Amino acid sequence: MGKGKDSLILDARTNGNRPEIPRLTEILDGNGTMIRIDLTRWSDGGCAFVNFNIEYRKLEFGVWMRVYRKDSATKVFIIQTQLNNKYEIKIKVSNEAGSVEKLFKVESNPGNLNSMFVLQCKSTYSLY
Repeated sequence: MGKGKDSLILDARTNGNRPEIPRLTEILDGNGTMIRIDLTRWSDGGCAFVNFNIEYRKLEFGVWMRVYRKDSATKVFIIQTQLNNKYEIKIKVSNEAGSVEKLFKVESNPGNLNSMFVLQCKSTYSLY
């Protein structure tokens, strides 16, 4: 702390919002042996993405596996799965206005018309 006068407090705000939460069918599809995650369909809320993390695991197993990008432009990812297994996929997307985390519980099922059956979706938000 210096001995000078207090400065003015400035309130600042971005023109955008935190990323918007997509529907499952907008970003996930697949078949019995893979799940494709397409983040190009996830709206950035008017502020460019600064970070995103993708993790997955078999349901009821404790080890989360992180999905890594091949380069900075990559926004489509493939997770190899096994037939008739349930998985949790956790995706966190951040921009300068905040972040959104979405947890999808899906089943890889080739008998289903859409090839995946959604068990549950849960979302959390953070504002910066």
